Amino acid sequence: MDSLAGNDTKALVDRVARVWCEVLDIPEVDICDNFFDLGGTSFQLLLLKARLDIELATASELVDFFRHPTVAELAEHVYRKAH
Repeated sequence: MDSLAGNDTKALVDRVARVWCEVLDIPEVDICDNFFDLGGTSFQLLLLKARLDIELATASELVDFFRHPTVAELAEHVYRKAH
């Protein structure tokens, strides 16, 4: 996440992490935690994609979540797609 800086990216990371926690039903997540290592299932991945697409007003591809399985990687990907 070193390539990202500023309040906007911090807010993006926080939003992604919050949705992960809600979908996985866990109290907190580290930005380096892998979705699947936290016990995320394929159904939860579909829920996560749908929630983040709404929350971030984006149209992600399912493969994005496999290529960027951590909060930090996914937030960076979303940020770069938008800029």
